[in-house]
Amino acid sequence: MPTVLRELPYFEEITEIIGPGIQEHANAYQIIVWVSVTPVEQFELPPTLRRFPAILDIGLNHNFAIAPVHLRAWAGLHWNTLAEEGVQRLFGNVPVPTRRAYLWLHPNQSGSRDLIDPFRSAVKIELNDGIAVDGNGGQVGEDDRTKTLRAPRLPLIGLRALTGAGCQLHLDCARRMVSLDTLD
Repeated sequence: MPTVLRELPYFEEITEIIGPGIQEHANAYQIIVWVSVTPVEQFELPPTLRRFPAILDIGLNHNFAIAPVHLRAWAGLHWNTLAEEGVQRLFGNVPVPTRRAYLWLHPNQSGSRDLIDPFRSAVKIELNDGIAVDGNGGQVGEDDRTKTLRAPRLPLIGLRALTGAGCQLHLDCARRMVSLDTLD
């Protein structure tokens, strides 16, 4: 089984997330991973596509949740250019539209949260039921939508995405380290 995350640390305090064009922070005990998103028509990850942080949240009852502003700024995608998938109920039973996309999980350098291993490729995760993008159904302009977002402060990867990809998640709470293996 190829390892994607090797001894990825999480911390007991608020920390700055360090990455290209990223000015964010992680709260205590948040597991930060680096991802990319592409339309399903794009079978390979372009080398110039930016990566961005997401919280590994095994309590999220969906694959992946992202605000439209993050999708545009970090992935370079406008939410309505992605094919419609359906609707999921998230964030307190709010109906949230889903869009078809691939999620790419970038391997870390062992023992580091913010450094990507340049010798290993990102892993493509095919998502049944798509990605959740906000909760307004796209009836108003994106700038108006971002004023009342119900989406999380940072994108979230749920346990459903890892389960669908056949991953094995290893959580070492004593050392505050996470490892993740895939079947491929």
